[in-house]
Amino acid sequence: MSRFGNIFGLQQMESTVGARIARAATALLFLVIGIVCALVLWAFPRQDRLATERDARLMKTSGTIGSTKVTLRRRRGGGSRWELEAWYRYEVGGRAYRGARIQFHGGSLTFPTEQQVLAARASWADGSPVTVWYDSAEPGNSALDPAWKPVTGLVPWAAGIGLLSLVATYSIARTTLREAQRFPIPPEEITRALRHVRNICMVLAGSAIILLAVHGAPIAFHDLFVKPRLRMAVPLFFWELDVHNGPPTPVSKYRFRPENRQDWVEGRAWRFGRTGLTTM
Repeated sequence: MSRFGNIFGLQQMESTVGARIARAATALLFLVIGIVCALVLWAFPRQDRLATERDARLMKTSGTIGSTKVTLRRRRGGGSRWELEAWYRYEVGGRAYRGARIQFHGGSLTFPTEQQVLAARASWADGSPVTVWYDSAEPGNSALDPAWKPVTGLVPWAAGIGLLSLVATYSIARTTLREAQRFPIPPEEITRALRHVRNICMVLAGSAIILLAVHGAPIAFHDLFVKPRLRMAVPLFFWELDVHNGPPTPVSKYRFRPENRQDWVEGRAWRFGRTGLTTM
C-alpha cells in the first residue's frame, strides 16, 4: 500500500460497487484539482502579461456616474465587509459606452467599515463627473481605476497544490486497480447496483417530466388562450421610473385603457410573468 493510500484511508477496499465508485470519484476529484491548477499556471501569467500590454494602450476620458450600490457581505466565520459597485457612462469617438468596473482586476471595491464605503460613495454621486480609463484598442474595456493587481505570485502555490493532487490521483488509481484485481465484485452485488441505478434514473426522468410540465403549461396557456386576445394600448405612467439592484432593473406602475372601455386598468408588469425588466 502506498503512502498516499494510507493518508487517505485506503488501506482496505470493500468489494462493493459503491466503494469502487467512491474511490474512483476521489481520484477524479484530485485530477480535477490538478487540471485547475495547471490552468492557473497558464492563465495567471497571461493575465499579467495582457495587463502590462494594456497599460501602454490606456487612455482616459470624461464620464458620468449613472448609479452606485452598497452591499454588506457577511463572512461565514464571522465579521463582514462592505462592497461598493458603480455604473457609469462615457463616450469614445462619438460612440456611447457603459461601464461597471471600478478596477480592471475587480468590478467592485471592498471596505471594512460602513463609514468608509459611504465616504467613497459620496464622491461618486449619481450624475457626477468621473474620469474613465479605457483600452484604446477596445474602448468598451474600461475602469475607473487603471491600477492592476498582479496575480503571478499565486503561481507557486498553484504549482505545489497541482503536483500534490496529481500524485494523489496516481496513487489512489493504482491502489484501486490493484485491489480490484485481488477482490473482484460478486455478480449479485453488480446486479443490486444496477437496480439502484435504474431506480435513480426513473426518479430523475419523472422529476424532469414534472419540471417540464410545470414550466411548459403556462407557456402553452399563454400561446393558446392569451396571445390571440392581445391588444395594444398606450400606457400612462404615474410612478416615476425607479432603478434598483445591479444590473439596473426599472420598476414602474402604469394605467391604460383597453379597447371599447372607458375605465382605466392598472398594471406594473413589463412582460407577461415578469414584473421587472433587466437592463444594462
